[in-house]
Amino acid sequence: MIYSKDVENNGMRLSELNRYIKDHCNTINFVSYEHAIDNGYFIVISRLHPPPNSGGHATLVVGYEPGGNLITMDPDTGQETIIHKSQVQGHSLPFSPK
Repeated sequence: MIYSKDVENNGMRLSELNRYIKDHCNTINFVSYEHAIDNGYFIVISRLHPPPNSGGHATLVVGYEPGGNLITMDPDTGQETIIHKSQVQGHSLPFSPK
């Protein structure tokens, strides 16, 4: 498959991310964050930047805590962040390496 040119320097467009994951990873239907993590899957989520910033960003859910908190890893910074699942905007796609 052909994806955006210069992905290593400029990242991948969000519109191509689902196709890339489905081409290169195992996926399951999203049931819940807990279900996916408990079955060995990571989850790609899209989030909106909080004001005053604009736009969105894809991050990776790598775990969860009681009460609805998600443990995420930001691929831009490599930093772990705790967010509440109510902060997720858009879709959630569970995947594991093929």
